[in-house]
Amino acid sequence: MELTATTIKDYRYHYGITQETLARKLGVTQSYIAHIESGSREIPGYFAKQLGITAELVQVMQEVKAERLSLFPQYQTKKG
Repeated sequence: MELTATTIKDYRYHYGITQETLARKLGVTQSYIAHIESGSREIPGYFAKQLGITAELVQVMQEVKAERLSLFPQYQTKKG
């Protein structure tokens, strides 16, 4: 499964973790995670497996995000 910058950011929000925590879990720096989320770095293929991200989880995260944004539209951003 190919990950996107939005998927990585949604994963963090879904689980309530910081870039630093995610970086430690993946063995990279917080700065690297920030670059991934901004779209300026490629996402290594092993991230999905190491984080347990499946197509089903992505679907759930998208549904939760849509529900959250319908309840709290003030958190909507231009980037999603």
